[in-house]
Amino acid sequence: MLGPVAAQIQSAALVKDEREGAVETSCTYGLAPYPAGQEPDPGNALTITRTIYPDRATLSKIPLPRLMMTPLPVQGPWEKGWFTTTQLATRAECILETVNGQIITRITLAVPGNTKPVDQVKEKLATLITGQ
Repeated sequence: MLGPVAAQIQSAALVKDEREGAVETSCTYGLAPYPAGQEPDPGNALTITRTIYPDRATLSKIPLPRLMMTPLPVQGPWEKGWFTTTQLATRAECILETVNGQIITRITLAVPGNTKPVDQVKEKLATLITGQ
């Protein structure tokens, strides 16, 4: 689905965190090989993070979207969604963040700055959320 960008996708590095009743699970899939026992380079990876809040009152205290430069609203089978692309000094990031019920899902595709852009990246990242 992500074409040549994901040609060498690696197994996920999983991190789970709980705070103030919220459970956050993050899976980072390196897009290039990395040594056993080390974490994938977040600047060349696909990261999927789901944060489940205990109730809507707790979720309503979270400023949305979280840490995005120039987010644009995105329609889909979720209650709220945003998408942005950011060109940093050494990498490009495409971020899709959605809210559905008490769950925030954030998908970040980060690639080295010299990587060819992924066609229809917003739609492809949305597919990772919807499965369609």
